[in-house]
Amino acid sequence: MSTLLGVLDTDLNFWEANPNFKSIKEFKLFRDSDKSKGKDHSSRIMWAIALLCDKNIENTWRNTPEEEAKPLLAEDLIGIKDFNWDSISDLVYIYETRVLSLPEKDLRNFEKKLHERQQFIDNTKYTLDSFDDNGKPVKGTAGQLDKMLADTNKIYAQLQELKAIYEKAEEEGHVRGGREESASEQGII
Repeated sequence: MSTLLGVLDTDLNFWEANPNFKSIKEFKLFRDSDKSKGKDHSSRIMWAIALLCDKNIENTWRNTPEEEAKPLLAEDLIGIKDFNWDSISDLVYIYETRVLSLPEKDLRNFEKKLHERQQFIDNTKYTLDSFDDNGKPVKGTAGQLDKMLADTNKIYAQLQELKAIYEKAEEEGHVRGGREESASEQGII
C-alpha cells in the first residue's frame, strides 16, 4: 500500500499500527493530549477519520456518503452516539491535506458535491409554471429538474474520469502528501 496509512485494521491501536502519523504535529499533539489508557480514545477517532476520508480499496466505508458515515462511525467505532465531528474538523482537514494525494482530494470533493446535488434534487418537488394569488407568474421547477437529471450522465462521466486518474496514480506508485517514493517503496532495495 503506497499511503501514509500503513495498515487499515480498526482492531489495532491506530498509533501503533501507523506510527508515522505522529510525525505530523497536529496528530502528535492530539495523541499526546489523550489521557485514556493506551491512547485508545484518540486511536478510535483517528480510525474514524481514516475511514471517513480514505478511498483505499480495503476501506469498506469508501462508498458511504460522508453525512451517512459520520453518525455510524461515531456510534460504532468512536463509541459516542452524539459525537461532535466539528470538534475534530481541524484533524479531518489535516488528514485531507497532508495524507491524501491530489487525485484523492479531488475525488473526495467531487463525490461530496455529487451527494449534495442528489440531496438537492431529492428535496425539490416538481412544479409547473403557474400564477400566484396576485396573478403574477411563478416559475416552476420541472424544466430545471429535467435539465439536472439529463446532465447526470455527464457528471457521472466526470466522476469516472476522476476515479481513473486516482487509480492510475495509485498504480504508478503515487505517494500521498506529494512526497517521492523511497527506494524500498520503488522496489529498488
